[in-house]
Amino acid sequence: MESTPIRPIHFCLDEIFNNMRLNNNEFHEVIKKLLANERLSNRIMLDSRGGWQEFAVRVRNEQILMNECFLSLLWCMSYYTLLIYNSFLVPFQTGTNVCNEKLKLAQEILDYGMSLKYGDDEWPTNIPYPREVDANEDVYVANFICSIAANFIISHEIAHRHHEHQPCNGVESYKQEYEADDTAFNWLNKEGIELADFTFQMGIFVALFATFMTDLCPEKGGDRHPSSFSRFEHVLNKFKIDDEHQIWALSLMAIGAWNSKLNKNVEFYPNEEKSYKEQFAELLEKLLLKNK
Repeated sequence: MESTPIRPIHFCLDEIFNNMRLNNNEFHEVIKKLLANERLSNRIMLDSRGGWQEFAVRVRNEQILMNECFLSLLWCMSYYTLLIYNSFLVPFQTGTNVCNEKLKLAQEILDYGMSLKYGDDEWPTNIPYPREVDANEDVYVANFICSIAANFIISHEIAHRHHEHQPCNGVESYKQEYEADDTAFNWLNKEGIELADFTFQMGIFVALFATFMTDLCPEKGGDRHPSSFSRFEHVLNKFKIDDEHQIWALSLMAIGAWNSKLNKNVEFYPNEEKSYKEQFAELLEKLLLKNK
């Protein structure tokens, strides 16, 4: 099998409506207003310059630009999360055998996605490819998870335009970021996708996972953005899930992947006497306090 160069799908707003499931009336009206006032172009363009270290998504001259390498990373992290869930978390919770072969594949996929920080490369032959939907059911599911994740990230930027947010620093800027997250979340959850839909939850989870994995210091807020970990916790708390839900378990594993991949040397020991959510909250508090 020959390697395939990275060429993610080019998105436009119509594809967001139809394929990415942002099909509620409120979102349609927002887009129509932004387009009519020439405050947003109807095309979402891919920027293929360099890796994902500069930005994920931004708006320039009313044009939404999404980093091509970041989009590929987003897909890799969708597939990684799916494999971790099916091959480790479910077997762990049910007392069945962990699939070490798939865990090895999951790590290879994550490693490749993270390597795109330094620019694109030919897609490796040893890992699945997004267009192999007929040959691999996991690819189909990963594609769907990735579309929700991309949808959330793009909608966050559209929300900034909708709310007419202006550049600022400090507390006011933090409020704008949280408001954009909340608005994007509510748009996705309005119609077509139920809050309890686990695939929807995984899509939002992956968007936030990718955000802090590409952040040089997700434990620490900047002048304009709250810490990526704080945003992670803020959005996950919008899910109506119990404290032992799989999303909280995945969240612990995501921070573990960040800790391991980026050599952060954070000590954390699982505590079976506490719920996944409690452990997650304690771990985040430890990380955030460390950087105050």
